[in-house]
Amino acid sequence: MELLQPIFLWGMFGLIIPLLIHLWNGRRGKKLAWAASHWLPTSKTQPVQGFRLDNWLLLFLRMLLILLIVMLLSQLFITSWGKDNSVHTLHLVQPDPALVENFKFELTTARENGEKLYWLDRELSPINELEEVHSLSHNTASLQHALGRLVAPEDSLNIYLVNSSSTLKRDFYTTPTKPNLKLYTPSPERSSQIIELTDSLSLGLDEEGLLVQKRPGDNGEKELVWQGKDFPTLVNRQSGNDSLYILAALQAITEVYDMEFPDVEDQEDAFIIFDRHIPTNIDPEKLYFISDTLFYPAHPNVIPLQDSVNSNAYGQLPEIILEALLEHLGLEPKKVEQSPSQFNARFLTMKDSRSPLKANANGILWPLLVITFAVERYFSIRKGL
Repeated sequence: MELLQPIFLWGMFGLIIPLLIHLWNGRRGKKLAWAASHWLPTSKTQPVQGFRLDNWLLLFLRMLLILLIVMLLSQLFITSWGKDNSVHTLHLVQPDPALVENFKFELTTARENGEKLYWLDRELSPINELEEVHSLSHNTASLQHALGRLVAPEDSLNIYLVNSSSTLKRDFYTTPTKPNLKLYTPSPERSSQIIELTDSLSLGLDEEGLLVQKRPGDNGEKELVWQGKDFPTLVNRQSGNDSLYILAALQAITEVYDMEFPDVEDQEDAFIIFDRHIPTNIDPEKLYFISDTLFYPAHPNVIPLQDSVNSNAYGQLPEIILEALLEHLGLEPKKVEQSPSQFNARFLTMKDSRSPLKANANGILWPLLVITFAVERYFSIRKGL
């Protein structure tokens, strides 16, 4: 049980008011003219000393009325009524083939036990078959969205991640419950990361960290971070010459790496967004380039371009765009292992504020107040008190 407005408990002192009134009225007594009273002994005609509790039921009803009003003002919340008794065990899995293979027994057992499993992909797809991992991107940008949408404070949460410095895209993640992190540390012979443009052409980083084209047979095992050559792009054309420089930079990337940036008009359909101002809602899956606002980039997927979109710095613009895009996709030149404590420090357990508590006992207190008031009035009128 919890009181959302406990300050109104001071009203409990009002319970003494009907008791004092009742005792005071009982002490005064009433004089009744009776012709034969002079025949009674003197001791029988003396007034009664002290207090008497007459009409105790009426006194109880009046004190109950005050108590119910105080409880209504204090916003009584009964925890057992507002709690979902169905506690779930959730598994959020980064779609990485080697990671899934490493935890195959745990994930298979969880499925057989009817626990909830989700891929950390764009759609947060439920895991039907573990083999689906080979067709999904390794990007974990949707992790915070998953924590806010799928996880409740009562749930048991397991998160499966690759132990790498680029796995987590944000500095901190807020979660309703403390997660149990299951980390997979890649071997030094880790498969190469690739962006698969077509079946016969992919992009990857060489030993020096430069983006190069890779064809079938260039590598053994491969880690797919993106599939498809199209990166839908929205360019705000109200920015004058800025949009011309941006389009020219995108065209330069297309000519060198065969990556295409089809123009879209709806922000919902865009993967890359160029604008002058920061949007109100930041989608962690999208990549934003902001060109005409001085700001501190609080989101890793929001890139400032104040000093880059002009004729003097135009030569650097394709490199800036491409570098931010590769980092957003999770393509990195070298895997940097982190300790479990470093991963755990990135998750902050916070009380779920999506649905603030509401007094769930009011539905009982209001009818009880009305019934108590009606009964009190009935006995009060009947007894003339």
